[in-house]
Amino acid sequence: AVNGLQMELDAAFPNDKIKFSSGYRDEYNQARVVYKNWKKHGGANGGREYLVGLYTDDEIANAISDAYEAGSTEKKSIDLAKQVLDDFKSRGKYMSRHQQGNAVDISARSSIQQKVKDWINAGNSKFAESVLDEEDHLHVRLVVNASAPTESDIDVVPVDSTTAVDTPTSDLELRRQTKYTQNIEKVKEVQRPL
Repeated sequence: AVNGLQMELDAAFPNDKIKFSSGYRDEYNQARVVYKNWKKHGGANGGREYLVGLYTDDEIANAISDAYEAGSTEKKSIDLAKQVLDDFKSRGKYMSRHQQGNAVDISARSSIQQKVKDWINAGNSKFAESVLDEEDHLHVRLVVNASAPTESDIDVVPVDSTTAVDTPTSDLELRRQTKYTQNIEKVKEVQRPL
C-alpha cells in the first residue's frame, strides 16, 4: 500500500516534494515516538491530554501517559510504555496503525500538505483510507490488504499548486480532528504561564 500511495502522490503532485517517513513501528519504537510527542506537548503537564485527544483509545493513551510519568528517566519511561503496548498487543489492541504496518507519516510544504490531505480524504487514493493532520506531518491510514500497485492503478489527474481539492470529511475524521483540536487548546491553556 505504501508503494502504491507513493506512486499515486508522485502522479497527482508531480512537481512537489512529498517525504514519506515513519511506517511500521514495533512497540518499542511506537513508545519512543509517542514519548517525544508527549514530552513536546507538556509531558506530565499536558502530554496526557494531547495523547487522549490524538488517539481513539483513551485507555491506551492514559496507560501510556501513566508509564511515562512513572519512569524516572526517558529510557525507563519508554521501556515501561513498551511493556504497556506489549500487553495491549497481546489482547489484540493497538495504540496506532503504525504497529500493524497500516499507516505511514508524510510531510511536505504546508500548502501541498493540505492539498494531499484533501486529495486523500476526498477518496482519490486506492491505497489510503484517510488522513489525520498531526501538525508537522500527515498520518495516513493505509488500506488494509491492498494489492501491489500496477501501472493501471495509478490513473490520477495531476493536481497543481493552485487547484482546489474538494474535501468531504468523514464523520470519524471530523470527530477525531475536533477532539484533537479541543485537546490541543486545553494543552495550550495548561502550558500558558500564570
